Order: sequence, then C-alpha cells, then structure tokens
Amino acid sequence: IETVTVGDLKTAYTENNFKILLVPGHDNIDYGTKFNGVREADLTLALAKELDAVFKNDEHFKVFTVRDFATGDYTPIFKEYFTKESKEISSFRVRLKDALNKALQTGEFKIREGIDHNFVPNRVVQRLYGINKWANENEIDAILHIHFNDHAGRKAGRAGGYEGFTIYIPDEQFSSSQASMALAQSIFNRLKKNFSVSTIKGERAGIIADQDLIAVGAKGSLDGAGLLIEYGFIYEPQFVNAALRQTMLRELAYQTFTGLKQHFEPSLKFADTILLPHLWKDSLKRDNKGSRDVLALQVALRQEGLYPPAGKSLADCSLTGHFGPCTETAVSLFQEKYAAEILAPFGLMRGTGLAGPTTITKLNELYSLGQQD
Repeated sequence: IETVTVGDLKTAYTENNFKILLVPGHDNIDYGTKFNGVREADLTLALAKELDAVFKNDEHFKVFTVRDFATGDYTPIFKEYFTKESKEISSFRVRLKDALNKALQTGEFKIREGIDHNFVPNRVVQRLYGINKWANENEIDAILHIHFNDHAGRKAGRAGGYEGFTIYIPDEQFSSSQASMALAQSIFNRLKKNFSVSTIKGERAGIIADQDLIAVGAKGSLDGAGLLIEYGFIYEPQFVNAALRQTMLRELAYQTFTGLKQHFEPSLKFADTILLPHLWKDSLKRDNKGSRDVLALQVALRQEGLYPPAGKSLADCSLTGHFGPCTETAVSLFQEKYAAEILAPFGLMRGTGLAGPTTITKLNELYSLGQQD
C-alpha cells in the first residue's frame, strides 16, 4: 500500500502546500568525509542553505531544515525532538524491525543485494530514524538528504579517481518508492545535463533503489518521498577550490529546484544554467586553475555543443574551472566554428586553444551580461 502517491505530491504542489524537509548530511561532530580541510558536513550545510533560499522563493513549497545554517547544529525543533522523543524513537525502530522480520518470514519482503554503505554509529542511526519519524508525524511530502561522496581506500590528502552524482531512493518494495522515483527522475534529468553521473561501480545507473539507507526509509520508516543525493565526490576541484565552491553549490541548488519544478509543470522553461551569462575580461590558457572565468568558459563551450570534445564524456571533462586538455581542444573547435571572426584576421586555419582577446570578444558577444540588456 503506497503511503504517498505521485498524485498526492501533485495535489500538495497545486495547493501550495508541498512540504519539503532538507537534511544537510552529517553534523558538527559526525562530519562525514573530509578532503584538504573541506568537511562534508560544511558542504552539505552550504548547499542546503542555497536550496532553502530557492525553494522559499516559490509559493508552492513549504521548506523545513534539520540543521541551523548559522551554527551547523540541529535546529531547536530537532534538538528538542531527539531528546524528548528518545524512547519513542527507539520504540519506532523496534516496531519497524519486528514488522520487517515478519514480512521476511512470510515472504512479503525479500532481501536484495545492494551497495555496501559505511558503518553508522548508533547515535547517528537514532537521529536518522528520529528525522523519519518527525517527517511522518508532520506529513512531509518529500525529504531530501544532501551528501557528498567518497570511496574506501582513498589516501588522505589525495584526490580519488571517481566523480559525479548519484540519487538514492527507497527500494521498490517500500511504500514510497514510486513517488520517490518520479521526483528523482526529474531531478536526475536536470543534473545530468551538465554533470557526470557517478563513475564508481554500483552507482553508474544514476538512480539507485536501496533498502538499507535509513535516509530514504529503511524498514519502511518513511511515509513521504525519500531522496538522498550524492552531489559529487568531496575531492572534486569545484568543491575544494574556495573561489568556485559557492558558485557551484548555487548551480546544483538551481538544477535540483528546476528538476522538481519540471516534474510538476513539465511545460515550464528554465535556463540550462545560472553560470551564464558571464563577462570575460582576460585571456585564458592552459593550466589556468580554479577560475570562475574558466568555469563559465566550459559552460559556454557546452552550450555550443563543443564540450566535452568528440570522443569524451562529462566524466572525462567535468565542469571544474580548470583549463586542461578538454577545454583547450574545445576552445580550438570554438575558434574554428567562428573562424571568419577569430582566425581569418590573423591568417590562421586552425584553432590555437588559447582564448585570447578575439576569442574572448566572441564569447562576450554570445554569452556576456550585455546580451541580457
């Protein structure tokens, strides 16, 4: 029996009463993974703040959050709930476990092999089930857990070899699975336009149905739609670099929001990205790193259909703000596409890969702030 249907979510949205709970993954004590001083708990909080702002600006949504944006601690509502409802949360867990065991014995529920997840301390387990219990009691339509990925075996201080995003939803045997899938698919369609799907084994499908993650309703603990989004790997340059981080988090929030909006109103048109328009002033070349200009350049080249270059994917050529071989090749293709304006005045036949003044002028003509005036 479905505890929430796609129709229920549509009704809540139409009535301007779609309740969404944002759960920035981890907290000040259990901060998740870490890379070069960047903690997952801080990243998830910053992204949640961006999401909170964009959802609150839309009358269809009523937004709640589990952690305080200023301190990173749990909000007073949840701090009090975890304390006062401690025994009830424990009883809730026992009832769920008993119900699942009974369903396993009768064959109504089947264990399926899934992705191995990290060990979670009991205090974290208690809080996660508490969040689900609170969400059920307050008739939350959708709960969104915000995370950043990592992988076992990565050496401290060294970036790993994987990248990309993944969306986890409840296993299809749980009562909110279909509604969760509907929301996840729409958000997935937006994110994949400019971001690679996770390249790590087991997550390459992009949307993963899971029966063990408490965040999305393990043991049938969540009545509303449940999504856990791993927005990328903690060590990816666009998250590590302080000059790019907030810009990228704002973009991810925008794509998540527009994905949800287009689920309910497919005819709505949104810009492909908020990383454009952009005004370039300086030349750009190979090995420029951590640059907002390079990030916008990569997005513009993507709009032109040139990034990633032929034979490459977003997994090979991510939007990182780093001017590497992919960007150099794409710039050359851009120059050749507009050869009459960029190359011919200098008697050149092939692109140079250096975004000099003439190339910058063309980029500004196509994608600068002036285009919006």
